[in-house]
Amino acid sequence: MSCPLCGESSLLAETFEARGLSYCLCTCGLIFHKNMMTPEALAEYYKGEYRNWEEPTDTSFRKEGQRAERLIGFMDFAPANVLDIGSSTGLLLKSLQSKYGCDVVGIEPNDKYRKYSRRLGLNVLDNLGKLDGEQFDLITIIHTLEHFTEPLELLEKAQNLMADGGKLLIEIPLQNVAYAHPIVFTEKTFERMLNTAGFVIEKAEATARDMRALTEYGRMVE
Repeated sequence: MSCPLCGESSLLAETFEARGLSYCLCTCGLIFHKNMMTPEALAEYYKGEYRNWEEPTDTSFRKEGQRAERLIGFMDFAPANVLDIGSSTGLLLKSLQSKYGCDVVGIEPNDKYRKYSRRLGLNVLDNLGKLDGEQFDLITIIHTLEHFTEPLELLEKAQNLMADGGKLLIEIPLQNVAYAHPIVFTEKTFERMLNTAGFVIEKAEATARDMRALTEYGRMVE
């Protein structure tokens, strides 16, 4: 297989084991699963197996509530309409809707989380293909990009859904090795991924655990 960032063959990369999982470390710096699931298998995993409990847990609510507060403070502007890809419990969408009165749409493949969000009165769909030509002035991808085997493809889809002058707010965990994370980001590979997809970073900040960035779509970086 090829590196999801630079396209080089993984045969040129080093390999290592972590938490019982096999990883490739590409020469570009990106870390990714040595044995990637197919897109079809990945979709089935997130639909039913991932977070396979009856309702969102208290821990989920606490983490996502704190995250929503932090992200709204970080972005510091009022959107008119928002798309959250990987909307989970819907707390970020609910917080944005309450603060700004904006129209919100979520994408959440997990059945239990999507149904829960809908009970909150949110419009949450199971995949991007169900959007009907909408354009958004803010798209959020929060702790979601690392779950995709083809993250550049997801960023391209996001770009196609952005209104003129729209922004992308994105956050990822740093160096977080997990079965559910086929991609493991560092600060440098996260920035390079965004630039390669054609996004210009307006501002960014990182902690020991995660990194967030507010971006606009710009000229494709060569």
